[in-house]
Amino acid sequence: MPNRHGLRRNEHRKRAGGVDLRLVVGGGRRQDFPKLKSNDVSLNIAARTQPHVQGDIARAPFADRAFFEVFFEFVDHGAFTGKNLGAVAESARVLQPGRRLIIHTGRGVNLAEVTAAMRAAGFKFIRVTNRGYIRITGRRAGS
Repeated sequence: MPNRHGLRRNEHRKRAGGVDLRLVVGGGRRQDFPKLKSNDVSLNIAARTQPHVQGDIARAPFADRAFFEVFFEFVDHGAFTGKNLGAVAESARVLQPGRRLIIHTGRGVNLAEVTAAMRAAGFKFIRVTNRGYIRITGRRAGS
């Protein structure tokens, strides 16, 4: 039975031959972008980045629990804060229980807002580190 996005549950996993997939938000296949791994599915709103799927993480066109990891690849924090805070909950929806959300972004992000949204979406073990960029990680609750 197709979900609200017209995709069947685990359809992306089947396309990858049963391999667990990682969603790379802000990624693409353009030569000047970081190289994607074979199990990566890139999602970007900009067609010029040559993503696997053109779209917005706030309305991700994927089945529930489709990915073992969701990675925001140096995405501007405006994509998941303020009016776009729903992107965090949508990341939880497409992430398998017990799996990880990783956000790499620049300084200036409202950490209290993001970590509160992560807790509200069911993420546990939330960590924030500064490695010259801000890295926020958390695990989706459940099993």
